[in-house]
Amino acid sequence: MAMADMGGVRVTQIPPSVVHLIAVNLEYAVLLCTKPQCRHAQAVRGIEEHLRRFHHEKPAIRKEAVEFGRALVKWGERFLYDYTVVELPVNGLAPQPIVPVVDGFSCYSCCFLTISRAVVRKHVNKEHLRQDKENNRIFGQVRLQSWYGPKRERYWVVDEGTDGIGNSAKRALEDAAKGSNDVAKPHMKSKKASSAGRPKLLRRG
Repeated sequence: MAMADMGGVRVTQIPPSVVHLIAVNLEYAVLLCTKPQCRHAQAVRGIEEHLRRFHHEKPAIRKEAVEFGRALVKWGERFLYDYTVVELPVNGLAPQPIVPVVDGFSCYSCCFLTISRAVVRKHVNKEHLRQDKENNRIFGQVRLQSWYGPKRERYWVVDEGTDGIGNSAKRALEDAAKGSNDVAKPHMKSKKASSAGRPKLLRRG
């Protein structure tokens, strides 16, 4: 099989039998389910159960996916993640492949991110004692991604433009940088921006 380089680690390409089901984001060491109804990360150790429970895949297909997952863990401990510790991209980069991009909101005081207007208003009222009637003074609209879906989401801001940081994302981030930083932001854990162009994606065998 062909091989791919991941920070000095050689990773076997995804077997043809499961290439329509899974992909690997090499830069962040994330295993993705590519089924249209998912398009989110899956824990390597949980891929068999995911394919069985949600997609009703045959045992032989699930076995191939499990063996590939074991190979990923063998070649890199970064694949031993769950939704609480998976690495997030830096805010303002281009969207990661496969993962949905959604509308969201960013708090101007601390970069708290959510897809709910009600949640962000509750956040600024409680954490920053702000009750401004004009929404644009306390939070801004942004575009977001998350490796995981509802109840396990941890968002980052993406730019869908071509110049690295688009106007909406740039303004929200700059406004947030001017505000206070008095709230812990576990959802903002991120790695340094990559100088490589498009995100690295391992998908085909």
